[in-house]
Amino acid sequence: MPASPFFAELGKQRLDGATMLDMRSTEPYAQLWIYEKNLDGGQILRDLKLAQTIDLPTERFSLYLDSHSRQLANLIANAQLVGEVTGGKLA
Repeated sequence: MPASPFFAELGKQRLDGATMLDMRSTEPYAQLWIYEKNLDGGQILRDLKLAQTIDLPTERFSLYLDSHSRQLANLIANAQLVGEVTGGKLA
């Protein structure tokens, strides 16, 4: 089953991603990918009012969520999340 691309704006930052939900099997399967180059994590935290003076520039940010279950509560509980930040600097 092909993934559906999307984009989201978090604060003033655009994030690209894709989502896939396969309900054809007895145990539904869900995946979510989010990826962005040159993400300003500090700006996102400031926009969300979670921080005031933090700088967190990154060269590459990616997030991958994977889960499967027949029940929504278990789909959420079984979710595996993997994130990667490359070239970042926290100040």
